[in-house]
Amino acid sequence: MRALLSIILGLTCLNALGQNSFYELIELGTFKVGYFDSIIFNEDENYQQYGYAGAAPLFVQIWYPLQESIPLEYLSYGDFRKREVPEELKEVYDNLTREIDNSFISYNISEQFETYEPLNYNGYTYEQVLDTLKKTGTKSIRHPLTTTTEFPVMLYHHGGQGLPDENYIMAEYFASRGYIFISANYHLPFEGMVYGASFGVSDITSFPKKVTAFAKGLTTNNNLFFIGHSWGAQVGFTYLFDKNWASGFVSLETTIEFKTDSIEIKQKWPEVYKVINTDKRKYPIPVMLIANTAQNEKFSFFEPLGTKDVYHVATKNPFGHESYTSAYLMRILYNTTFPQPDSSIMKSQLILYNEHLKLIECFFNSVKEKKPLKCKNLINHFYFN
Repeated sequence: MRALLSIILGLTCLNALGQNSFYELIELGTFKVGYFDSIIFNEDENYQQYGYAGAAPLFVQIWYPLQESIPLEYLSYGDFRKREVPEELKEVYDNLTREIDNSFISYNISEQFETYEPLNYNGYTYEQVLDTLKKTGTKSIRHPLTTTTEFPVMLYHHGGQGLPDENYIMAEYFASRGYIFISANYHLPFEGMVYGASFGVSDITSFPKKVTAFAKGLTTNNNLFFIGHSWGAQVGFTYLFDKNWASGFVSLETTIEFKTDSIEIKQKWPEVYKVINTDKRKYPIPVMLIANTAQNEKFSFFEPLGTKDVYHVATKNPFGHESYTSAYLMRILYNTTFPQPDSSIMKSQLILYNEHLKLIECFFNSVKEKKPLKCKNLINHFYFN
């Protein structure tokens, strides 16, 4: 009842909000949010597409606590796609951004929540809706990080066909609270192939490992946290059992949490099955698994991970698989411009997204402080096991 009341109160607040209003609900911390991008190369993976041949490029995005006093020239969401690219990579990057736009439309604009019925925006095309969403104001300020910091780092890994900037609100939330937040494209474009259908690498862990090495050069802090959504969380499980890769791990719904048939899991997710079921790996770091099972119980397949510093957390109310990303929630900010039949449930998703940010922060604070997890203020929204 308390969880339902909280959502109703949140909906009442949201009904009064205008466009571009993530920040009326999601409270940022005390730091301004700096943003810059970089390109790093993964020499372990060869990439030959669109006239480029060489080490696989990673187009990295970094949000961080901005301590300098500079003009507050905030970026739009679309500005995150704009960067300086060397001539030999321009065609690669142009095709990457085109595929990212197509994926954004497919996952975040074209279908209704729950029913997956096509969304009709009263004559506006999906491309026009996307162009409008790209104009959404952010709280990020483009400014290079010129010195090594003392802030902990969060490494975010998107899901299959996911986007490097799909969780910019999460990035800003944590950067404003004293974390460096790093994301990248864990897919590359391949001519004639669907974005994300072929990962194009011999080792799916080589990209996040490369980004981790880059991240460690930005700070003297030893805390590095890994957050993976869907396929990104699956990737995390395949290598974070090795020491020194991360201090803590948040898994945002691998989709395996709902499964109990070991044969099905082995067929569909062989890498994760091997690590957890066959090899019976143990993780030397605290792990929080989050999924929308709405059940007050552990996730069956992941029970062999043990009980020490492993937390199974389920939402008490419906929360969609894509709702873990702020990109999916952006369209609800424009409900007055583009009326949407699922606006009520989408607003509830935004409220629960905010609660997930608090949950992740609570978990990482407990890891940094080396204390047991205590998130009593969140028990109205989540089951903890």
